[in-house]
Amino acid sequence: MNRNDIISKLRLDYYSERYCFAVAYILTMINKNKILFPCLELPITTVCTLCCENCSNLMQYYEYPYILSTENVLNNLDKLVNSIDGISCLRILGGEPLLSPILYKVLEYANQCTKIHNILIVTNGTMLFSDKCLFLMCGNPKCKVSISDYGVNSKKIVQLEEQLTSANILYNRRKVVWRDKANIRFRGKNDNELMKSFQECPNRFFSLLKSELHMCPRSAHGTDLNIVPRNELDFIQLEHLGKKEIREKICTMLKRPYINACNFCDEDISETLLIVEAGVQCKKNVALKRKQDIMVENRKAMEGKND
Repeated sequence: MNRNDIISKLRLDYYSERYCFAVAYILTMINKNKILFPCLELPITTVCTLCCENCSNLMQYYEYPYILSTENVLNNLDKLVNSIDGISCLRILGGEPLLSPILYKVLEYANQCTKIHNILIVTNGTMLFSDKCLFLMCGNPKCKVSISDYGVNSKKIVQLEEQLTSANILYNRRKVVWRDKANIRFRGKNDNELMKSFQECPNRFFSLLKSELHMCPRSAHGTDLNIVPRNELDFIQLEHLGKKEIREKICTMLKRPYINACNFCDEDISETLLIVEAGVQCKKNVALKRKQDIMVENRKAMEGKND
């Protein structure tokens, strides 16, 4: 199999989000006694080299972005891994994950963990890998890289491709098509609309942020940013829980009819949303002002709905 064939296969098997959705559905239906994650997103930092106006993971709205510690990430990831039966794909991302000094440690752990079958690092083409990370990933079929191509903003994408090719690391470079998903306004959906949104959402793979396991990235980052109201039934606080408790809480969470984040998201109708130019940059203060204004609107809308 030549390199182009390998890349095509990787794109089909590992980079297509719809693959994860299909696997999630099948595993939920046929594996009643096992907890198998088709995909787990692991943000290791909210610091980014870019400030994208329409980032769907809401990085532009972090006033004080942070880098998670090795202890925080590995302790919580290890606790989760030891409580479930397997993870098909661990997606390491940010922010920009190559900014994090703990990337090597996370890769080292995930590479040695037999319950994690594939590792995918998602990067924006603005940075290069450290020599330590390259050495660990070199010729390793378990480790893969997905490069989001944002044109002139991905300033080191050519050097990054050369670096990965020289180290025999499997990667995918893609021109990302973005829909208008950065809208964090309160939708005011009723229970039936929320249940429909949740059932039809194609993005229900787990996200582990800090010590909280959420049903999706919008829930994880939306809650972290205080945009989405916290509901302890919508996520699992892994600290101080044992393996049995974590498994029970995952099963309970999977039975939720919907989560609060569904009222701040249009993922279920994403194919109908406007296509926006990927990677358009904005000033941080502009993004923060936008967030502040929308949160004021949200509070008024939620208070009005509760009256």
